[in-house]
Amino acid sequence: MSDHTFDLKNVPDKNLRKYIPDVYQENIYAIDYEKLKENGIELITFDVDDTIVPKHCKDVSKMAIILFTELKQDFRVMLVSNSKDEKKVRRIAEKLGTEKYVAKAEKPDPKYFEEIIDFCK
Repeated sequence: MSDHTFDLKNVPDKNLRKYIPDVYQENIYAIDYEKLKENGIELITFDVDDTIVPKHCKDVSKMAIILFTELKQDFRVMLVSNSKDEKKVRRIAEKLGTEKYVAKAEKPDPKYFEEIIDFCK
């Protein structure tokens, strides 16, 4: 879990606010993806470090590969990471088969949301 707190009032563009998560799950395997699909969610973004892989790990688990293979049947999937190690983020994105990744995102800075919006177009 991030040590950042995020106040929606700090996001100047109301359209960007819909991209701010408002639910916390213990891990990516605990998410009810069927419910997301039923609610019309088309794109899911994931952090990399301590979400998909432990921070100092450079490889993804078979379980993660299986999950992402299944998710791509119903969703567009994107990785967004604060990691400065762009090669690591790219390698994980390639192994998971995600369409797009962003490294060095500096979350929760709202500017990274522009990449997500551009990706959705």
